[in-house]
Amino acid sequence: MERNRSGARRRGAWAGLVAMLYLAALLGTALLGTPTARAANDNGSLSILLPKPNGDVAEGPVGAYLSISGTGTPNDQYQLGYATKDTSCQGGFTPLPSPNTTQAGGDGALTATFAWPANANAVGTEYNLCAQDMTTAATPPIQASNRYRVDASSAPAISTQYADISTPTPGTGAIPTPKAGHFYVGNGIQITGTNFTPGGTQILVYLSFTDQITQNSLQSATPLHTAESAAIQSDANGAFTATVVAPNQTGTYYLVVVSNDRTAALLPSLQAEKKVVLSIQPTPTPTPTPTPSPTATPKGAPKGNSTTPPPSTTPGKYMPAVVALSGLSIILLLSGILLLASTVAGPRARARQQ
Repeated sequence: MERNRSGARRRGAWAGLVAMLYLAALLGTALLGTPTARAANDNGSLSILLPKPNGDVAEGPVGAYLSISGTGTPNDQYQLGYATKDTSCQGGFTPLPSPNTTQAGGDGALTATFAWPANANAVGTEYNLCAQDMTTAATPPIQASNRYRVDASSAPAISTQYADISTPTPGTGAIPTPKAGHFYVGNGIQITGTNFTPGGTQILVYLSFTDQITQNSLQSATPLHTAESAAIQSDANGAFTATVVAPNQTGTYYLVVVSNDRTAALLPSLQAEKKVVLSIQPTPTPTPTPTPSPTATPKGAPKGNSTTPPPSTTPGKYMPAVVALSGLSIILLLSGILLLASTVAGPRARARQQ
């Protein structure tokens, strides 16, 4: 009988243990709920560093370089993309054009810089930035805490034109205009820029050996300034016109125009470049002195050697001699008249006496 009661107690203990485990499972289900996919950003973070956001929105044109930073799963590979503001990254993820991947560091750090794609060009539209984990399957994409608004449907661009800002030298002609893309050292390069949005963006100009814009190339490039050293800034439409002075170095270079938001680790968000050739300015040609035209000979005038009339004399210089000669001539004339009269009168008198 005692053995039966002991077996019953053991069976009761096991039943109680099973009941407690079952209740614990029910309680866990009630507290945790049905297992679901993790929400976006439960597995990381992301934010836009450049262009510098204003609140939770950064803005700029198509082709702007966005620098992003965040955290993800250590060493996982991520694909970058975007979605419109009205759709989340989880519901409307669109991959960026290739190359569009970045790998998280051993500490999970995520960093990347990419150009905003031309197919996401709806002006005024705000877009979410996304990073999709390609290593861990079925992991929701990370969505950035701020958005990017497109201000212009085309990328920043520049054009150049020769501008003569030299001081003219008296007695010399104009400086010959160089052909397109060529400029003279020490003279002007007029730059016209478009799509440097948002308006009021500060602009920097460099002369570089390469069209590849990197931290090293900008560090070694020659900064260019206007003749007045005035600041260059885009207008409300993202446009600007400025004339900079070409440095005293000849050869083929690249004129690099960037926004003034570069840091030690991040490249400028707005970039454009143009190939230019610098050469020594030619010496202006002296202005020729006009040569008087020969006087035309009137029709019927004698040809050949002609006697040049004597130069006229000043009457006052010889006036006394003229007066003396005139007086002497009058005296001689009167004397001649008297002599002639006496000669005629003499024979008549003798004839009356006879």
